[in-house]
Amino acid sequence: LLIAFLTAGFIAFLAPYLLAGFVGFMFGVGLLNPLYMDLALVLGVIFAAIAILLFYFFLPMSTALVGSIIVGEVFLLWTGSTVFLLATIVVLFIIGSMFQILELSSAVTEEFTSEG
Repeated sequence: LLIAFLTAGFIAFLAPYLLAGFVGFMFGVGLLNPLYMDLALVLGVIFAAIAILLFYFFLPMSTALVGSIIVGEVFLLWTGSTVFLLATIVVLFIIGSMFQILELSSAVTEEFTSEG
């Protein structure tokens, strides 16, 4: 049971990165697939690495965007107003991403100051 729990946690931790890498790989392969298959595979690996790095560095913004879109869609179904939907997405995205960035930077700063 412990092994299953640890495996599920590991897969859940890596799943967003694997998805980003898969999307990047498919995009790179799709660009050159009909012309040069070998070059398409190399380009797919390069795009997968770029997608994973972008996902890693922009994870706070991407999670804030996903959360604000979900809440915005709920408000759209509730009110029926597209303007309210867009305002909700923008406001929650800014607040959520700034909160996560500030929390992340304070945690990193605290880690480095406690070591020194």
